[in-house]
Amino acid sequence: MDKKFISSMDEVFHSFIFKVRLDRFATYSNSLQRMSLLDLRIIRYIAERDNVQLKEIRDFLQIHNSTLSSAIKRLERRGIFKRVSNPEDGRSFIIKLTELGEKVHQKHREADLSLAKNIVDTFDKDEDRREFIRLMKIVSDKYENEANF
Repeated sequence: MDKKFISSMDEVFHSFIFKVRLDRFATYSNSLQRMSLLDLRIIRYIAERDNVQLKEIRDFLQIHNSTLSSAIKRLERRGIFKRVSNPEDGRSFIIKLTELGEKVHQKHREADLSLAKNIVDTFDKDEDRREFIRLMKIVSDKYENEANF
């Protein structure tokens, strides 16, 4: 592959991340202060499922136990979720969002949707929007089952 493509992609990718502020969610809402992308992924995973156990989150996000443990402790201390005894197996626990966790999740979803709208609105034609989404899906699918790329 031509090195110019790689260099151009690198430049555009970093510019995109910086300009849409993917690394600074607090710019979208104060309730997202000090939230990392990992924190927000964990919160979203819990919000979209019932009776979530830590193993499910780890397997879905493909992260090490120590990374997940640190994030879980940090989010629990902040009052984002609580551990509840598993009704199906009293020896284990499940994770539930608190009211604060639900609010953070809602603000994150609003930020995500606003960002998605702004990106899609960049294009004048629906055909271009569909093509951009199609290409993004190809890239996303390539890394779906890869923990490191």
